[in-house]
Amino acid sequence: MDDINFAAIFNYFEAGLWLSIAITIFFRRKNLPAELVKLANILCVSFVLFCFSDIVEASTGAWWRPLWLLALKALCILSFIYCWIKYHKIKTLAEE
Repeated sequence: MDDINFAAIFNYFEAGLWLSIAITIFFRRKNLPAELVKLANILCVSFVLFCFSDIVEASTGAWWRPLWLLALKALCILSFIYCWIKYHKIKTLAEE
């Protein structure tokens, strides 16, 4: 039991979560307005890349090594923030 890498197992579960979110967004986007479809597409790609980053993190043991992994995670988080801000702008305009 000493050689079980719980951090790696957690990263694989996280990767599964991100992938399931990407798949859900992908299939639910078809009935959305065009502006939201664009955001959904960005989110799908971002969540798939975030999934990939957790798989890499499970093997490296660190989210900042190699440096490109840190950059990828930062890019994903920035895209999540961008989509959240853009979504709220679209929603606010639709309510007016």
